[in-house]
Amino acid sequence: MEDKPEKALVLVADDDTSVREVARRYLMSWGYDVCLADDGISAIDVALTRNPHVILLDVMMPRMTGFEALPRIRAEPSLALVPVVILTGLMGSEDYLNGIRLGADDYINKPFDAMLMKARVKSLVARETYRRQCDRLRRQFTAMILHDVRNPLTIINGFAELLLAEDPKTEPEFFRTSLQRIIGSAQRAMELVSQMLDFSQLQAGHVKLLRRREDVYNILHDVAEDQRLLATRKRIFLELRAEPGLAAEVDRSKLSEAVVNLVTNAIKFTPEGGKIVLEAIAETEGRIYVGVKDTGPGIPPDQIQFLFNPWQQAKGPVTSVKGYGLGLAIARMLVEAHGGKIELQSEIGSGSNFRFWIPGAVEAERLAA
Repeated sequence: MEDKPEKALVLVADDDTSVREVARRYLMSWGYDVCLADDGISAIDVALTRNPHVILLDVMMPRMTGFEALPRIRAEPSLALVPVVILTGLMGSEDYLNGIRLGADDYINKPFDAMLMKARVKSLVARETYRRQCDRLRRQFTAMILHDVRNPLTIINGFAELLLAEDPKTEPEFFRTSLQRIIGSAQRAMELVSQMLDFSQLQAGHVKLLRRREDVYNILHDVAEDQRLLATRKRIFLELRAEPGLAAEVDRSKLSEAVVNLVTNAIKFTPEGGKIVLEAIAETEGRIYVGVKDTGPGIPPDQIQFLFNPWQQAKGPVTSVKGYGLGLAIARMLVEAHGGKIELQSEIGSGSNFRFWIPGAVEAERLAA
């Protein structure tokens, strides 16, 4: 059973009872929960306790004004990014600038214009809701990643300690098996760390392409040879369909990484006895198309548009395959860095076809033999 979405909470801080009541009625009629405060000190206390999505803060209040409360709100780590809207009946340009300098996000004049108030609160609630969702996802995936890095490191440490306690001459088979487990665990940890680093660098725009004139066939051939052993272990037939001589100005290692991510994704989701076709063809407008077709279970249509987003995995017939959804996101970013575009065609029960194009060199002319 899915959790119901969190209902947004708005804090109204104003010393005028009638103003608080009008704001409360408006906000509740628009579907928000409301909490109230009558001065700056209680506004801070309520905000810390209730963690509102938006704070409506009056300027003139007893004990502590809104302008005095605002920097204290911003000094609290849990409230530093929560949107604050200044409420005032006497807002001059200097007051407005002062509010912005102190950390306010917007202002609303009193008496309230209902439609303007609704629009501003709605916009800020949406922003804060999105920020909280991102923070929650970041925490969840950070915990998952740390957990999954810790697992192979625990295996490495455990088997290393066992090896230190044994005599390699008396237990050669145990040593060989233990070293295989250590190597396999180290590779899994490195794969995850590498994906995270690649994704972070691509997101930050720190990856520069070292373009050279390359034969796309040679790139695909090397990828196919590297991935064939993994496919063979699952009794999957990996076929390469491409002709030599398709020229393109590309970063060989980065384009290879994009193709590897697509092929390994296909191997993960294609059942034993299936087939994967890696192909490249030259088409009009100087484009070179690269495709990875599989005979896997297919992807539901409503999930295709999200599949190239980070941290997304399709939910469907194959649910036991573990991953973080970074491989396809990295592939998309690398293809787009080359000036191309990636797309997916899939049908439940009939497999998937990941296909991207990149600009070919000189109208995709064929390289000299």
